Amino acid sequence: MAWVRFFAAGVIGRRLGRVAIGLLVLAACTLRVDAQPASTLTPAADDWLGMENVSNRYTVKPIVQLWYYHQKLSSGAYSNMATLRYFQPIHNPYGQWRGVFRFDQSYFNSFGPGIDSPDKTRYQRGNTMITVWGNHPGFLRNWHADLGFRVIFPVGNQGQWALGPQAGMSYQTRKPAGQAGLSDFSPLARFMFGFNVKNQKFLNIDEPTPERSLHLFPALGFDLTPKTQLRLWDENGMVYSVNNRQWFVPFDAMLTHRVTDNFVVSLGVSRAIIDQYKQYKLNIYGKVSWYF
Repeated sequence: MAWVRFFAAGVIGRRLGRVAIGLLVLAACTLRVDAQPASTLTPAADDWLGMENVSNRYTVKPIVQLWYYHQKLSSGAYSNMATLRYFQPIHNPYGQWRGVFRFDQSYFNSFGPGIDSPDKTRYQRGNTMITVWGNHPGFLRNWHADLGFRVIFPVGNQGQWALGPQAGMSYQTRKPAGQAGLSDFSPLARFMFGFNVKNQKFLNIDEPTPERSLHLFPALGFDLTPKTQLRLWDENGMVYSVNNRQWFVPFDAMLTHRVTDNFVVSLGVSRAIIDQYKQYKLNIYGKVSWYF
């Protein structure tokens, strides 16, 4: 099995430095899911700059979300995507580790200049994505961070395998319930490694090589009313391509309204500000969420 040792040594040698850098810059958090009421969350941690650390507040209710995205791509073509997203709380019965399992399955179609299949009504199966995050209260006790990973499975006829670590924190302001103003600061960072690239013609990017990218989500939440919130960079964040040394920076804003304790609707828009690393020009999206 000498070829296995040779391959492993080559990969590790070339990528170890990038892995270390990626892990060092991870300063992120578990995203708050639809600004859930306190009754659905686990207890909080300590404070930072006058804000309450809620990094270990994980939902205790399963959540089902339906998303729909309409994008104008950098090439001038268009893409529509429907995504089913599911959140499942995780609790270790033999210890104090808690976390969340997230499953995403997308279906998409693309049409316009440079797209071989111009049928606007035919949807193809897109990537399957699994994300897991959480922590033990005794691990990194003074940081109260969430650690996790994401894996992307190219189960359709395009894309590439990808995996990467994520970590971070989430903070919530201390103010009376329902008072307008800043609600939370929830940065998220993730470093993705792609491999085994498949057909690229339907991707929203023009990079044919395996992905090496840093994803940053400086998520901010603002309470507008007791049931309505404005969220910035929550769904669509910044991307830095390590391969190209280029940035993609959008302005992302989403309005979220809680109709009932168990039903939430949202509408958002994201527009590219810096698009050196081509992703999209404009992204209009919406979602509905059910808590069980």
